[in-house]
Amino acid sequence: MSAQFGELPRRVVGIEVQDPIVTLFGEDWSLTLACPWFGVVNGRRLTWEDEGIQDSLWDLVGADLVMVENRKSVTTFSFTNGELVAAPDSDLDPWVLTLPSGMTVGRLP
Repeated sequence: MSAQFGELPRRVVGIEVQDPIVTLFGEDWSLTLACPWFGVVNGRRLTWEDEGIQDSLWDLVGADLVMVENRKSVTTFSFTNGELVAAPDSDLDPWVLTLPSGMTVGRLP
């Protein structure tokens, strides 16, 4: 999947959390995780169930989204200082990546 995202890297300039939905965004792009996710940012492990995830995710502001890779039922979003792994558990809770060339929606296969 990463090959079709030639528009990367993309800089994170802000985040928005409406628990449990997380949106990272920048100029002309956004990533919304409306599904279970986990990851590591600046060496700190996080999950969508953590208290205060907005504070932890704030460390992604200023980082670049550099790669998107799909492996079976999970998709890894790699940043210059960590990664978030989307793990949809139903068709009702997708992730959505919007770039200038279009939108990609990931869900349970």
